[in-house]
Amino acid sequence: MAQADADENGSDTQLMSKEKKELADLRRDKRRLEAEMYPLVRELADDDIEVAVTCRVLSVSRSATTTGSAGPPRPVSRTTSC
Repeated sequence: MAQADADENGSDTQLMSKEKKELADLRRDKRRLEAEMYPLVRELADDDIEVAVTCRVLSVSRSATTTGSAGPPRPVSRTTSC
């Protein structure tokens, strides 16, 4: 009932159904993009490109590159971790 009121009249504190769907879509797209970026960061690290630089250029979280959703964590040396 509260969701129907928010959809019909708007609300300052509750998202409308359309906004909830858009937020879910954006979160799904973000997870997909992250899944594509983290393997790239790891590949570039294997080619001796600093992880910190790659993460900064790609605007991705540095901490997630060692434990991210792109696969199981791998050991990272102090020189390549962020």
